[in-house]
Amino acid sequence: MIIYLHGFDSTSPGNHEKVLQLQFIDQDVELLSYSTLHPRHDMQHLLKQVDKLIQRAQDERPLICGVGLGGFWAERIGFLCDIRQVIFNPNLFPQENMAGKMVESTDVV
Repeated sequence: MIIYLHGFDSTSPGNHEKVLQLQFIDQDVELLSYSTLHPRHDMQHLLKQVDKLIQRAQDERPLICGVGLGGFWAERIGFLCDIRQVIFNPNLFPQENMAGKMVESTDVV
């Protein structure tokens, strides 16, 4: 199973459709969406959703993949859930380089 976490700009016109197409690539690809604006709630939401996916999956070695801001979450969620991580162009310091784009600061997670 591959769990995919989108980046910050995934809901903009054009990008949204591309992200949605990922769920049709293979039955093993799971697309998890999150708000991108509320880091504390996003962390709780993603932890719960990833745990549900892992529990129901038959894959003994799931993988979490994130792009941009999704890479930030994939690194943390992967560590906390003890699953492999692949991150592309990660935004590992959104609290520094995304100031003003999120409602809350990500340094609380």
